[in-house]
Amino acid sequence: MGAMNESDDKLFGNGVTTGESVVDLSVVVPVYNSEKTVGQLVAELQRELEGKYRYNIVLVNDGGKDSSPQICRKLAEEDHRVRFISFYRNFGQLSAILAGLREADGEIIVVMDDDLQNPPAEIHKLIDAIHQGYDFVFGASTSRPRHSYWRNVASHLNAKMNELVFQKPKGLRVSSYYAIRQGVAREVTRYDGPFPYISGFIFRTTRNGCNIPVQHNARQYGRSGYGLFKLLCLSLNGMTNFSILPLRLSTWVGFASSALGMLFSLYLIARRLMLPQEITPGWTSVVGLVLMFSGLQLLAIGVLGEYLGRIFLFTNKTPQYAIRETLNCQQRESGVKP
Repeated sequence: MGAMNESDDKLFGNGVTTGESVVDLSVVVPVYNSEKTVGQLVAELQRELEGKYRYNIVLVNDGGKDSSPQICRKLAEEDHRVRFISFYRNFGQLSAILAGLREADGEIIVVMDDDLQNPPAEIHKLIDAIHQGYDFVFGASTSRPRHSYWRNVASHLNAKMNELVFQKPKGLRVSSYYAIRQGVAREVTRYDGPFPYISGFIFRTTRNGCNIPVQHNARQYGRSGYGLFKLLCLSLNGMTNFSILPLRLSTWVGFASSALGMLFSLYLIARRLMLPQEITPGWTSVVGLVLMFSGLQLLAIGVLGEYLGRIFLFTNKTPQYAIRETLNCQQRESGVKP
């Protein structure tokens, strides 16, 4: 990608003024226990972006336990274009991304992981796709990552949930390496409740997006924080926070089980009348039916309880995150950012 041309200026012409400069591009990086990679990542980003964009890099430390905060702080002290936000504790990757999006003021905002699996050299592909008129672009790995069977099942369920709840375009692959326009980011950051769900917010705002093939490097340090349980929780958050589909499903399951129960009762009555000698009092299947319907009732109560619990957390003003410190940022130094 060469130096900025006239078409780039048209795209970036409505940028947000920061001091005397106009910011074209912001890169948001959620940081968690990445002391071995975050310094190299920022250095590679600086090499890729220098002289091509007016940019800033937003590093959001999500309460890690290693020396990541110290490294990020030093990077921000050495370059004013590196912005540093640090949480009091771990609030989760999506909360860190949300804090970064609120701080990012570029006309295009790129979000990427801190583990060097998302190569900075591929960032130009995402930006070029935004230039073509898309509102969001997800980088799709050219090499299929190797995960366990159950991890793949959970990922598939999460994709289907996105299609059902947020009308995600079919065939579109969601990834952690993506670019969005500033206007989309502003809509995403309007959400002020707990359990943020970034990709769902994007689809709720616009469906004008695409996939771009990008390289996906092998993980050099540590392991992914998204296992089976966390992916299932992510799907549950999307389903219960932004849809009443589980309530409708429990209603229809209740109707179906009631209808089956009535039909089975009619069958037993008819059989009793026609073949009274074959019906044994205290039939064990009654116990099975009781257990089945009791389980369905408990499932429905559990769904209702999940919704009531989330309503409580919303009304209780559960924070998305709490900022301990910032450097080179516009956000306040400390306190709760709802």
